[in-house]
Amino acid sequence: MHENDRKKRREELKQDPRDFEHRMHHAKMGLLTFFGKSLLPEGYWTSRGLGTAGDINHRVMHLTFDDGPHPDCTPELLDMLKEMDCTATFFFIGEHARRYPKLVEDVYRAGHTIGNHSLSHSFLPLLTRPQLEYEIDQSNQILEVITGEKPKLFRPPFGIIDKRGADMLKQRQMKAVYWEPLLTTGKRSAPKSWSKESCVKSVDMS
Repeated sequence: MHENDRKKRREELKQDPRDFEHRMHHAKMGLLTFFGKSLLPEGYWTSRGLGTAGDINHRVMHLTFDDGPHPDCTPELLDMLKEMDCTATFFFIGEHARRYPKLVEDVYRAGHTIGNHSLSHSFLPLLTRPQLEYEIDQSNQILEVITGEKPKLFRPPFGIIDKRGADMLKQRQMKAVYWEPLLTTGKRSAPKSWSKESCVKSVDMS
């Protein structure tokens, strides 16, 4: 995107009546992300640590979807991603995956990455250690039975996990993925756990 096109796009956004709402949301998420990076255990946030930087004008966005699968939205998302020739990461709740195994299989067969979003979407820091292990392991087991692969990625419900949970993920060779968009620059530089190219096709994020 050329500089003139970017300026024109910025002016168009300023005319959008939702512009102030967008700016406020961006500021709020920026503040939450700042504190999150300071307080939460290690996990994937942005391009830092995901690989070496390449051409700064060529960036890749990682699309993620949480809380499914569900017949009201998952098939529609799959159709949309297929039409756009994109892939994404779906973080599934174990109980939902157990209820709709065919949808999990459809997502997996379409080439998308499937991650663990806990068994029941509980607030993990309030759980006992056995309960926390159960939330992670049972969801892993459900997803592995359906897809044949154990999830390598875990998105904590409400975006929060404590050191106990982080240690459990490390023991299981899993990584936490938080809420900020994952960006990489240049050539593919995502970690090996993203082997199914959960990154979407290149888009201009300038």
